[in-house]
Amino acid sequence: MGGRPRDLHRHPAGPGGGAGEPSGARHAAARRADRRGLAAGQGPVRRRRLLGPVSGMVVITSSVEVAADFRTVAALVLDWGRDAEWRTVLDVRTTPPGPAVLGQQIVERLRFAGLVFETPTVIKDVARLSGAVRITYAGGSSSVTVSGSRAVHDLGGGRCRIDTRLELALRGLLRQFTRMLAPSYRRRSDADLRRAAMLLERAATPTGSWGRA
Repeated sequence: MGGRPRDLHRHPAGPGGGAGEPSGARHAAARRADRRGLAAGQGPVRRRRLLGPVSGMVVITSSVEVAADFRTVAALVLDWGRDAEWRTVLDVRTTPPGPAVLGQQIVERLRFAGLVFETPTVIKDVARLSGAVRITYAGGSSSVTVSGSRAVHDLGGGRCRIDTRLELALRGLLRQFTRMLAPSYRRRSDADLRRAAMLLERAATPTGSWGRA
């Protein structure tokens, strides 16, 4: 640093003073002012660096391949009313009940980090792609904002791939914990998909109404 702050904060000439060269008591006061200015400037920057990364939305993606036919996989994964069969949730209610349709309303209750979250979402899109179906949703509450998608890809030969994507941000007083809790939620999501794969591979016959992608 070596004296540069004094060069950056030179003072104009005043009564009885030299041109920008304070001395004695004025010199010491200027140094103290410089330090106060630097300290004041560092405060907001430090807070922005702390709050910026942890207050933003995090993206959690998971994927698993399943030795099961498309109809069976879609009937489980694309029907939020069946989430309790494979996800770590307390309960999920859908209106109307049944497989995902555009505008379907979903209310999910789950316990995470010692808290119970009740989160309403709405199905925003049902896209039938070449060899796949992708469902997108969005919603939230006073505690959390969420959006994301689920997709089932028909790989042929009686195999499928399930992809999930979740964009998550806690709100209010919980906001600062979003990124800290993200790794735990990611592990939970991966474990849920593995549970779904085990259930699906035990299924003996195709069920549901999705047909082939």
